[in-house]
Amino acid sequence: MPDWADWTSALSGVPALWVRAECPLAVCEGRERDRGDRQLGLARGQYASVHLGVAYDMVIDTQDVPPEENARFIIQGMRRHWGEAV
Repeated sequence: MPDWADWTSALSGVPALWVRAECPLAVCEGRERDRGDRQLGLARGQYASVHLGVAYDMVIDTQDVPPEENARFIIQGMRRHWGEAV
């Protein structure tokens, strides 16, 4: 799995906004189960480590905040980084 340095190197010169999507483990496991195309247990196995060493620009809550509101929040973050033309 690529580490943070690999991603930052690969995206050098490309505008990128790093967004951490958070929800409780139980919610991740429920989504994993509901999708039906995931190997059960991956969410639990990756939950504690998936965000290690990543410097995020912002964090969104995918449990309690509707997708539309999270999208608006991300657009606001993009505008803060790159201006109103976004």
